[in-house]
Amino acid sequence: PNRDVGPLGAINPRNLGLLVVTISGLSFLGYVAMRLWGAKRGLLLGAALGGLVSSTAVTLSFANRTKADPRLAPVAAGAISVAWTIMLGRVAVLVALIDAELLALLAFPLVAMIAAALVGLALTFHRNAGEDPKTELTNPFELGSAIKVTLMFALVLLVTRGATHYLGDRGLYLAAALGGTTDVDAVTVSTAKLH
Repeated sequence: PNRDVGPLGAINPRNLGLLVVTISGLSFLGYVAMRLWGAKRGLLLGAALGGLVSSTAVTLSFANRTKADPRLAPVAAGAISVAWTIMLGRVAVLVALIDAELLALLAFPLVAMIAAALVGLALTFHRNAGEDPKTELTNPFELGSAIKVTLMFALVLLVTRGATHYLGDRGLYLAAALGGTTDVDAVTVSTAKLH
């Protein structure tokens, strides 16, 4: 159902289902890209596309893939950096669409974070400029991991809603910090609307 349920109306089952599909889909996209273009280019392309949707899902998907095959760690680190850099640009676009005046206030911190992400990205790629790691590709969907992450996401949503409900404005920072651990877009949109 596409409605808020549970304590404080914090959980939307449809959104949680979409998160499972997104994480599994990104894992599958990375699998296909790796099959077509090799581990290095495939993971980077998958991360760039995934960063447009959810940098959290990309991070979790690639961390799980690296856990299964540690040889992918250097390339996965670069791919995660790509997703984070794109996520910061996505935050700027969301704020601009909701409240351009607020974007002016956030310009310096956003530019600083994007610059730092680009430096990290460049360092990661410079260190990992070697050959493609040889890897055996298995389990393209990682559904079990996606479900575990989604359950943790639901818990964070519940705690975040509780913080704002019971602590009011004082709970906004706590809610933003907790919510930011799973989904920066929700925090960005909700706080930009408050402005």
